[in-house]
Amino acid sequence: MVDFNEIPSNIRIPGVYAELDKSNASNTLPQELQSMLVIAQRLKSMICPAIFQGGTLNNMTSGGAYTGAAVKNFRVKVSTAAATDKFKWSTDGGNTWSAEISVTGAAQALSDGVTVTFAAITGHAVNDEWRFSAYPEPSIAQKIATKVYSDAEAAKYAGYGSKIHLMIRAAIKAYEYLDLTIVSLDDAAASVAATGMITFTGNAASSGVLSLYIASKQVKILISKDDTPSEMATLLCNEISMMPDLPVVASNLAGVVTLKAKNKGIVGNSIGLGYDIAGAAGVAVAIVEMANGLGSPDIQDALTIVAGKRYHIYVSQFNDADSRTKLRDHLTFVSNAVEQRPGVGVFGLNGSLAEATTLAAGETNEIRLQCAWLRYTSETKRKYMPCEIAAAKAAITAFAHSVKVGNSETDLEVRGVPLPAIADRLTTTEKQTCLYNGVSYLYVGKGERLLVGRSITTYVSDANGALDPAFLDVGVMVTTDYCRAAWVDDVKRKFQRQKKSARTKTRLRSAIIAKAYQLQEYELIQDVDKHKNGIIVSDNLTDATRLDVEIPTAIIPGLEIIGMKIKILVY
Repeated sequence: MVDFNEIPSNIRIPGVYAELDKSNASNTLPQELQSMLVIAQRLKSMICPAIFQGGTLNNMTSGGAYTGAAVKNFRVKVSTAAATDKFKWSTDGGNTWSAEISVTGAAQALSDGVTVTFAAITGHAVNDEWRFSAYPEPSIAQKIATKVYSDAEAAKYAGYGSKIHLMIRAAIKAYEYLDLTIVSLDDAAASVAATGMITFTGNAASSGVLSLYIASKQVKILISKDDTPSEMATLLCNEISMMPDLPVVASNLAGVVTLKAKNKGIVGNSIGLGYDIAGAAGVAVAIVEMANGLGSPDIQDALTIVAGKRYHIYVSQFNDADSRTKLRDHLTFVSNAVEQRPGVGVFGLNGSLAEATTLAAGETNEIRLQCAWLRYTSETKRKYMPCEIAAAKAAITAFAHSVKVGNSETDLEVRGVPLPAIADRLTTTEKQTCLYNGVSYLYVGKGERLLVGRSITTYVSDANGALDPAFLDVGVMVTTDYCRAAWVDDVKRKFQRQKKSARTKTRLRSAIIAKAYQLQEYELIQDVDKHKNGIIVSDNLTDATRLDVEIPTAIIPGLEIIGMKIKILVY
């Protein structure tokens, strides 16, 4: 008997009719490009604080609402000192200047919604000058899933120096060929930006170079002999204002540089600061680390937007308890038997081992979440933020499983990440502690390369607290998801719209066994001969239109450990 899909049984017009049956056209295993979703904070348009360049009277402030489409660097300079002072402004580094404008004491428009306000109309000196930058509104609104192909696009879509921008950069540095989607979130309404300080003291008795490290970026200034603390602070602020991809903005006052996180919230507290100074005798530098950031946006808003789409890897900027719980619940929902859009999630940490083990196994304990950890607790100058660590580690997960589903990530290089100081590098005992506590650690290997130690989930024990290593490695969960998809896709293609006959049941069981052998050939499952008699296709007891299938499956784990015994023979 032939079952037709398109030729009706009641046709009476003479002729020869032939339909194309595509149900068996593709009998291979599915290809899966590992799609990666990044959820993090974006920025809105921003006008930075005015940086006084020195002179007589510092009383000008920048303001307004920037409407331009690109980053602009403004310079404002007093051009006439009189009973009513006058000024000019420039946006091309001082190559060209506007016509003179009389100071009014009120907010005065420059361009693109930018204003400046002088507290007094007189008392300035010619060439008193201020500089500041303005950042455009991102071109994509928050809570919209958007494909990105470069960090430059991420900056355009979510703001220069935003967490989205920096995470996309970290991911692409680690592995270029990614299928990336972003969902950005605005800062929480009641959140507070983190701040830090760099204080200069002492005049420079000789020339020198200061390198300030803000997260993973270096800001360098040349110090000239006799420079004062105020002049050095101004130089540093100017340099920061010319680097739009930094996560902070700067202002100066009497030798003190105040750094303020562009994104509000607790995320700003993780922006590391450090410095090196060469020469510049007589100059001292003191740093107050970034702190006092409060609040976070609700990650649930982003997860709700993408609930109907499949992403293989979710990367979250947020590692707080509420965000981890919501990501866990989302992954449980989209991966269940009905939704079948499974994925794994990654969050990052850069603190102590105790913090990592507490957040991973202690507070999370989830088979679909991994905690990517790189310790920066000593004198490391350049530091990736936790969100950047998560993005880089997730990119390696995508790479490994794009090459072959279920591949081990052990000893794969994570490019672009600043290396921790020697004091922060892990002992074997600490690595073992990580692996018993659900922490995917990164470590420095030979050739000063950063490597993945072992990619594991945060799941270490069952509901009763008993150790359960079944889903220790991320590859086991990824392989399990893939095998389910392979069987489901094959059955859908071949058996939807079929009659529920004894013949169909036999064919269904044969197709499932055939796919099992394919999965075994691909080295994802094993012992099909041993388990195939346990494959059951049976009628459902309450639904006459339903068949129930049971498939015993032995997943092949990754090879992570090899023990060798070397027998010494002395002649």
